Amino acid sequence: MIFQYKGFNFKMDFEEKNVFSLIVENKKSYRKIIEDLVNNSNIEDGNIILSKNNKLVMPEKEIFVFSDYFNFDINKFVLNKYYKELKNLSENEFLNETLEIKEILKDYINKLIENNYSLKFEDDLDVSQILKAFSIKFERSEDLLLNLFEWLKILNGILGYEIFFFINIENFLSEDELLEFSKFIVYNKYKVVFLENFYRNKLSDNDNLIVIDNDLCEIF
Repeated sequence: MIFQYKGFNFKMDFEEKNVFSLIVENKKSYRKIIEDLVNNSNIEDGNIILSKNNKLVMPEKEIFVFSDYFNFDINKFVLNKYYKELKNLSENEFLNETLEIKEILKDYINKLIENNYSLKFEDDLDVSQILKAFSIKFERSEDLLLNLFEWLKILNGILGYEIFFFINIENFLSEDELLEFSKFIVYNKYKVVFLENFYRNKLSDNDNLIVIDNDLCEIF
């Protein structure tokens, strides 16, 4: 997978490297890149060029952008898909247990409604309804770093996102936390871009630094 941006020469080849830091000191360009990352999914007219094996790829299917770390709710993105995965498990690997639970619930409801009223209920209960009844959700930690670990695993494992952009994450993590996060990314072979608007040194030897200065000169 290769990431490029129209108007600039830099290229991020994620087949060769998996951690990049894109430092854009020019604020207008920085803002425009973020706007395109968040809103742009048009291959033909957009500024984002994402390719794999020399073929263009839809950015919105491969790239996930993190910007608001404190209001981010992972459940809004993955819960429905995760319910489908659990439902599939219930109908295959756990089929016997699922049928048994459904029978128990059906008997329980029948006993509850034993009276003189004419009542009926849906006896073919969908497992998704059971999951929703128990409000199964992914938990959020008070530790941002732990959340980042978990979010990457979930978004990659369940939704299949390949590339993750983190906007201004350095404002919220200490130097030690950034180093730990970088090690986690490298160890798990995630493809990550740290997008910032102020110059800094490389996080580690695995960090590939690309700088666009105020005059739009590229340094890499």
